[in-house]
Amino acid sequence: MRSGQPAGTIRRFDVSRDPLPARPPGSTSTHAFDLHAAIELGRALDRLPRRVIVYAVEGERFEAGAALSDQVEAAVGRLMAAVLGEVSRASG
Repeated sequence: MRSGQPAGTIRRFDVSRDPLPARPPGSTSTHAFDLHAAIELGRALDRLPRRVIVYAVEGERFEAGAALSDQVEAAVGRLMAAVLGEVSRASG
């Protein structure tokens, strides 16, 4: 994600309750239909699953082919632990 937070910051969004923050005007995506639009289309069509959690990591480098920054790479373990904890709580 690109929100202005320090690189490696992990954010959790419960989009079952609240919309995912929209991309800032003027931002670009390599996708014709981004995650925000897909989730909101599902909501509008009443097809959104009962529970949808999105985890995002603040990036640092966004140019094509750029490697992960050290901060983002360091966040991967924390992100994995957060997702596994979420799945464990939901199934337990």
